[in-house]
Amino acid sequence: MRQLTWVLVPVLALAACKGATKTATISRSEYQTRANAICTSMNAKGNSLQDPGTDQAKLKQVVDQAIPITSDGLAQLRQLPMPKGDEATIQGFYAKLDKLIADLKDESAALQANDLPRASQIATAFKTDSTAANSAANAYGLTVCGAG
Repeated sequence: MRQLTWVLVPVLALAACKGATKTATISRSEYQTRANAICTSMNAKGNSLQDPGTDQAKLKQVVDQAIPITSDGLAQLRQLPMPKGDEATIQGFYAKLDKLIADLKDESAALQANDLPRASQIATAFKTDSTAANSAANAYGLTVCGAG
């Protein structure tokens, strides 16, 4: 009997692990509601950042503050289960947000190096990439995410 217990415990543990790795899915409507709620918070934090005007030091500070706001929001979005069949569309949106985060990091580095022409070039790319991310969000019904 003791041998059977040692065999049975690992089998039950394996079955429990297999059940735990099963991916949850939600409806598209539920995903939109939950994602838009995350974006409401992310947009509010972003909109509360100080307008740097033409001050380079303040601009770097604002860019540096925007990085964790965007990164944290994206991390929260990635925690949401995805509607079945929509994974590629949602991953495409996430990739656009990853690009925005990379733009912000690059702009921060350029500002730190006092490379204003490069920072300006990156800011222009950021605007283009932001428009693409907003369009992808709006196309999927993430209207709050697309309003940022």
